[in-house]
Amino acid sequence: SPRSADLDYGLLEYAVRLKNTYAEIAESGPAIQALQQRFGIDRSAAELRDGISVEFPSNNELMSVVARDHDSGVAATIANAVSALLIEEAQRSRNAREFMIEQIQPAIPPAQPDLAPLVIVIALGVIASLGAGLTFALIVDSTDNRLHTPDHIAKLVQLPILANIPRIGRRARKGCCNGSTPAGESFRQLRTNLTLLRNGDTPKTIIVTSAEPGEGKTLVAANLAYSLSQLGRRVLVIDADLRLPTLHTIFNVENRVGLGNVLHEQATLEDAVAVSSSHNLHVIPSGSSAANPADLLSSTQFHALLQRLAERYDAVVIDSPAYLAVADANILTRLADAVLFVVRCAWSNRHSVQSAYGQMALADAPLLGVVANGTGRNRSYAYYRKRYSKMPDA
Repeated sequence: SPRSADLDYGLLEYAVRLKNTYAEIAESGPAIQALQQRFGIDRSAAELRDGISVEFPSNNELMSVVARDHDSGVAATIANAVSALLIEEAQRSRNAREFMIEQIQPAIPPAQPDLAPLVIVIALGVIASLGAGLTFALIVDSTDNRLHTPDHIAKLVQLPILANIPRIGRRARKGCCNGSTPAGESFRQLRTNLTLLRNGDTPKTIIVTSAEPGEGKTLVAANLAYSLSQLGRRVLVIDADLRLPTLHTIFNVENRVGLGNVLHEQATLEDAVAVSSSHNLHVIPSGSSAANPADLLSSTQFHALLQRLAERYDAVVIDSPAYLAVADANILTRLADAVLFVVRCAWSNRHSVQSAYGQMALADAPLLGVVANGTGRNRSYAYYRKRYSKMPDA
């Protein structure tokens, strides 16, 4: 359904995670046990787990259940059984969330190969593939509203690209990127460009936001703060996403006390500040959930708190909620010295990015530039690193 500014933020985040949840369920212990007992599949748990996967074809909302076995008939039985289990799971939780799963095509063992002459089959296949490929390319080009490259992003919003962050694996997202990796080098580039844009002076208060959830703003905020701290500066990173906080998971700090508690006068600032593994980097998690985040962030207490923190630290990086989801980000961007706009390649919607940029420009937010997240591999960095590793020690 069309995205809008009043979309349920929690439901949107739930939908983003739902597919991955079902993929985990398909390979879980209870599912494997059900395949053995209810469906009578004579395979060990390890064989079943290794042979089952759930894939997500691009540009649609389908899930493809894949089962591998030396017997094609058994493989089809496993795939259909897993599909049935996922449908049952969706039906059990349907009252809580309005999502459902249906099977649109069962798994069927392959039939005997066609006996038509091989040359004719290949010729027809090539012709059909070319025609289908051309048709598909035209359809995708006319209907795909995603921004695939940093150049597409720069042309749309007329802002400089401050850094191209390569795709980061799921494990690496659980912590800050090391400086010796391509991602770590990209965040150093972001740090350098921020300084150059301000004539050698890093902005004091930096807001990191995106048009919609799932574009990597929290990852960028955490790694930018970490990169700044590596210069010996005192840096503070704040989780101002009081609705769906995740910053504390990256820095592995507790989230019992944080920004929400300080603004509610339930805790002192000293109670809320946590020290990360990098001693120059401090973290204020979101703390207890707040019923009125926008009111808290608009309060005079929050303004005064930011002023106090700007005096204590060399840089304050704030992880903001997605701009179009809730009003919180609009409030935060008016309080910052600089705003970084995170856009995820091959994910972000053109109309959403344009809408968020237009609203920030209308509010006169101090937009410095765009961080292009999820770009391709940096071949130049790989070349230099390979050459450097071969140099003899001095």
